[in-house]
Amino acid sequence: KKQKRKMISSLKWARKGAAKSTPVMNNMTDENFEEMYKNDDEFIEDTDMDEESVQESKMNDEEKQQLDNAISAQLDEELDDIDKKYNLDSYDDDEDELIPGLSAKNSLYYKNGEQDPYLIGDEVEDDLEDLEDLQIRNTDGLLLAAMTDEDQFSHLNIYLFEEDQENLYIHHDIVLKAFPLCIEWLNFNPQSEENNNNNEEEGEEKVVKGNLAAVGTFLPDIEIWDLDVINTLEPLFNLGGIDEELSRKKTMELHSKASKNKKKRKKQKKKKKKIKPVTVLKEDSHSDAVMSLSWNTSLKNILASGSADKTIKLWDLNTQSCLQTLKHSKGKIQALEWHKTENSCIISGGYDRVVSFLDVRSPNDILSWNINSEVEAIEWNNFNTSNFLVSSDDGYVRSYDIRKASDNDTEPLFSLSAHSKATSALALNPLIENFLVTASVEKSIKFWDIANNQPTLIQSIESVNEQLFALSWYYDNPFYLAAGGKDYLKVVNTFDYKSIQERFGR
Repeated sequence: KKQKRKMISSLKWARKGAAKSTPVMNNMTDENFEEMYKNDDEFIEDTDMDEESVQESKMNDEEKQQLDNAISAQLDEELDDIDKKYNLDSYDDDEDELIPGLSAKNSLYYKNGEQDPYLIGDEVEDDLEDLEDLQIRNTDGLLLAAMTDEDQFSHLNIYLFEEDQENLYIHHDIVLKAFPLCIEWLNFNPQSEENNNNNEEEGEEKVVKGNLAAVGTFLPDIEIWDLDVINTLEPLFNLGGIDEELSRKKTMELHSKASKNKKKRKKQKKKKKKIKPVTVLKEDSHSDAVMSLSWNTSLKNILASGSADKTIKLWDLNTQSCLQTLKHSKGKIQALEWHKTENSCIISGGYDRVVSFLDVRSPNDILSWNINSEVEAIEWNNFNTSNFLVSSDDGYVRSYDIRKASDNDTEPLFSLSAHSKATSALALNPLIENFLVTASVEKSIKFWDIANNQPTLIQSIESVNEQLFALSWYYDNPFYLAAGGKDYLKVVNTFDYKSIQERFGR
């Protein structure tokens, strides 16, 4: 049987020790499902009811009760007939032994299965095995992968990486509503009372850490998921998106209006029309797909999102509200990142072939660089925080210094033709200076030394055979790299390559 093709669109490592050692199992009950879907029937797509439904809708409460009583009486009569036919009333009084020694009187059984010691032993053993499988050790790495298969089923896979054995496997997954475009890991708990109070001591904010993932999809909202909860069907909360209550109200108003015109439609004998549910977005929501996300690691309650609606929004995770909307771009925002040290500064780029740098406190003062192609990825240099790198659709990687742009000098520090097709991803090693990796839809991964702004190719992996879209360095070991794309997900130990050992292993 042919396996379904899958695509990894985004990757992100979580830090070691951030996850709970024993995740919480979310056991969905019937009440949970009823609560989730109780209002679904209010979205009526077809205003033409069948004759039986129309008649029932005209019945008052007394008439409906009479109908229910008649149905119950008929059902009781049928059950009495079955009892008489099979003599079910005296079934338990039969003392004949179908099997010697196993009559109803001398057999040993438990009305409640939980009282059976043999069943209890099996259940406890199974529970212990399941619990052991769910355990996350402090030495385990956590890799988040946004994945969609060929039948458009999308999910966020949470992988465990056992570094000592170089073993990668799925720990659990989260079903997503739409095709995921970007993910961001959040070491922050917005539901903590301490974080919501924004307590400060000696100028430093007290922060309760968490283990969350922000996910941007083709829908206009951002889903925030708790990675320490398994089997959850709903995100912790959404930023922006559809206003369900207002959408439902508008849909019912439209349905009511259509119902009043029903008689007219019948007289005119026109073709039946279906009324589609009305969609109303929340105030300050994006109006199109969310393509990029960046968490502010200094102001930990702030998340930035870039969208196909050409705007950047700054969200407060504590209040789940939009604080600011930036509208300087003329194209879809494909990439953005907060500055490493200046917590109010952000850089972005997209389909308008322009990279923009600004301080959100003065959003009209913008430094910009014209790129000859659509922006694919942007990243600040950890070791020189005035420098950033940008990759583009023409296969190039360019490095710029924001200080030079202040003097109207927008020439790149270097311009590297890294790939013959789009350089879809780039990643600077967070622990090893000048160690750059790039990936492309041309199906290759390349490792570079960019010392002195003179890029040198150190190693190339050409045997991938699939288009690549995502790269992420492992925070806790500088030589492990996660790479993903079409039918491709692998954690590469770059130290296995002699050229990398010699250049960066010292």
